Amino acid sequence: SPAELETARSDVLAALGPAAFVDICATVASFNAVVKIADGTGIPLEDDKATRTHDLRTELGINALRQSD
Repeated sequence: SPAELETARSDVLAALGPAAFVDICATVASFNAVVKIADGTGIPLEDDKATRTHDLRTELGINALRQSD
């Protein structure tokens, strides 16, 4: 929930300080970006992710896009 997230952020900030908090946020953001770039380049979708996103991909028409061999 948003309240739990805010509490977690405050706890981490208090425990590590502002500089470490910014470093952690940057690290998380970098990993998030790398995953999106990897997915966008055509790296095969993991079976678990394919199962969890099947309906959304069908709704968006992604499953109908041409796949390379």
